[in-house]
Amino acid sequence: MESSISIIFHLYIQVVLVVLVSSSSSHYSSLEKTRRRCHDEEKAALLQFKHSFPSTNQCNNGVHQKPKLESWKEGGDCCSWEGVECDEQTDHYHVIGLDLSQSCLFGSINSSSSLFTLTHLQRLDLSYNDFNYSHIPSAIGNLSRLTHLHLTESNFSGQIPQQQLSNITTMVSLDLSSYSGLELHSLKGLVQHMSNLKHLHLSEVNLSSSGVPHLLSNLSSLESLDLLDCELKGEFPMAIFDLPKLKMLDISGNRDFKGYLPNFRSGSPLQTLSFFGTSFGGVLPPSIGNLTSLKELYMDTSNFTGDLMSLGNLTQLVFLGIWGGNHVTPDTLNTSSLSWIGKLTKLTDLSLQGLDLTGSLPIPPPSTTSTFSSYLISNNSLSGELSPLICNFIFLVHLDLAFNSLSGKLPQCLSSFSNSLLLLDVRGNKFDGNIPSMWRNGCQLRMIDMSYNQLQGQLPRSLTNCSQLEFVDFGNNQIRDTFPFWSGRLAMLSVLKLQSNQFHGELNNDFGSSNLRVIDLSNNRFKGKLPSKFINTSKPMRALNTSHTTNYMELDLHPTYRWGGEDFGIFDYSVILHNKGLEINYVKIPTILCTIDFSSNNFEGVISDVYGDLTGLQVLNLSRNHLIGNIPSSFSSMKNLESLDLSLNHLSGQIPMELTKLTSLSSFNVSFNNLSGPIPQGNQFCTFDSKSYEGNPGLSFETWNKQCGNARSLPQLQQAQSPTEDDDDEDVSKIKWMIISIGFVSGLAVGVILGNELTTRKYYWRSTATPKAAAVCALGRAAGSSGQEGCPGVVCNALPLPIKEQEG
Repeated sequence: MESSISIIFHLYIQVVLVVLVSSSSSHYSSLEKTRRRCHDEEKAALLQFKHSFPSTNQCNNGVHQKPKLESWKEGGDCCSWEGVECDEQTDHYHVIGLDLSQSCLFGSINSSSSLFTLTHLQRLDLSYNDFNYSHIPSAIGNLSRLTHLHLTESNFSGQIPQQQLSNITTMVSLDLSSYSGLELHSLKGLVQHMSNLKHLHLSEVNLSSSGVPHLLSNLSSLESLDLLDCELKGEFPMAIFDLPKLKMLDISGNRDFKGYLPNFRSGSPLQTLSFFGTSFGGVLPPSIGNLTSLKELYMDTSNFTGDLMSLGNLTQLVFLGIWGGNHVTPDTLNTSSLSWIGKLTKLTDLSLQGLDLTGSLPIPPPSTTSTFSSYLISNNSLSGELSPLICNFIFLVHLDLAFNSLSGKLPQCLSSFSNSLLLLDVRGNKFDGNIPSMWRNGCQLRMIDMSYNQLQGQLPRSLTNCSQLEFVDFGNNQIRDTFPFWSGRLAMLSVLKLQSNQFHGELNNDFGSSNLRVIDLSNNRFKGKLPSKFINTSKPMRALNTSHTTNYMELDLHPTYRWGGEDFGIFDYSVILHNKGLEINYVKIPTILCTIDFSSNNFEGVISDVYGDLTGLQVLNLSRNHLIGNIPSSFSSMKNLESLDLSLNHLSGQIPMELTKLTSLSSFNVSFNNLSGPIPQGNQFCTFDSKSYEGNPGLSFETWNKQCGNARSLPQLQQAQSPTEDDDDEDVSKIKWMIISIGFVSGLAVGVILGNELTTRKYYWRSTATPKAAAVCALGRAAGSSGQEGCPGVVCNALPLPIKEQEG
């Protein structure tokens, strides 16, 4: 018996050993296969590609950037490297995918690059890198198995190699969206052999010589077509709307692109439709209500007739943006009833701008209170008090009611948004009374603009809880208060505008806001010595700008802002400033812009030499005060200064000759002072009009006239008289209207367009708070004009359509 048990035991042990050896051998074989799955020649090609770029250790292009190539090491398996995908289905383990998006790549890729030896590649993503305006290499055509090619915002420029790309017949997804000057000669030539194409994204690619071919309507697999801002001309082929799988169509921003909406069939798969900023027109078909799968709709109504009632059938809508134009009248598009909005129970973001809407605010349905994030109803004719129902939307991120005729007091319940609201814009209305203390329990605000109303009382001290505020504008109200020194605790504050109120008192304390770029205290009742310590803490004003690139003040609202996908949610700040005698609207604020406006107050005493330390300052306006003493020669250190206004004071002595060193200075006014001696000659001082010096009997024009020529008529100095107080008031009350294109001339960053400007990186949605034509007229009314008096027809009647902004 024992012998039998022993035999069985030994047999069991042998079986176990065989299994273990077999398993170990199999595991070892598997490990060997895993270790050796990367092809040596493909690994070498990838390493060579890596070494063709500078080190990506310093990755400073954004919070989403990651230097993926740093994981590519000589001793590693390339199939395990970050961004590399190998074919594991066939055991061949060829490299079939490269995702190098947002990888901090900088430089160029030429056609001899080892990248193009990876002939098994099916997916290549180089999006969001910087290829320094180089061309897309023609060798891209060697990758004949590509199904996905994404080069989005990678700073390629020049002609797209359409012939080489068109031969890649396997292409399923092609994204060449660019803002760096890509051009395509023929869209038809690019896609004519891509019969399997599902996604074609070419936003910002110049297609002005191409147009949209009817051939696209034959791409029966097409699911998304993005041709935003492509400078398209001609007419859009209506048959494209009937593509059986088309879910996304964006042709916005092509102002000269015509077209008509078809009679939409029921069951259309369209989920996103965007055609604002085009010349589409005709009757707005009631059949648009058949697009019951639609989640996003962006349109303008300038050339349409009919009404919007059928939009109430679009019950799946999440994002709705409708912009109006100067043709929106009761005889064309009927916007009198907005009751249909109550049917849109899934709406989270609503923009109805420039539609000449009347009556009370359209309130979204109660079912959206827990999801609603942006409510933009600016540039209309809405009236009445602000409904407290708006306060039910406690997760609002952006509230824009600017330029309407809303009145009454701001409700205390606006504090409901304290944990979510980032942007609050109610300028250009008729709100009155005290500003409620809305931020006692916390605040997330980045911008608050309540300018051009009739608000009174004091600024609420609870604003100190808004520690992330960057932009504050309470200008053009009736606020009676001392200067809010407590705002110096707002460490991120860049723009502070309190102009045209009844602020009073002295500014003899430190302010302490180190990030301040723009401060406007003009047209108030401040007195005492001109503040010096007050502004000397500003780092931007003290930093001499030597950059050759232009950046703008903007707010990245991701991930809180949900407008329409990953490229939405960049908000551009805008500001109206007094510069060179004009009210100028900077639709985008350059980060190099630094201005001080203390004009039209009761400041007295001498100008401190400390102002000369503000080497980053571009605009300084100290006019209409009671300043005495000399013009500081230290002003010659303000190398960025472009505009200097010291007029209507009691300054004496000579104009410092050192000011001729200010080669950026393009506007200079010292009129109506007690200055004497010769006028500086040379450089730009020969370009200033003689009116810049009038009202100074002691100034000598003789040498200046000989040096600068006889082109100017000399002022009648003995007869020149300073404006009266009445003249001052009249001058203050007027808005000086002008439309000026953005440009940089002799270092002068004038960035100004009055009228409608919806600026964008990808979508014009970005700058919806920018004043449009209606806003311009509203400003005129706020300044004291009745109706459209003082507001040029060319401005008031301007098309409020999105237009591409020139950025220098």
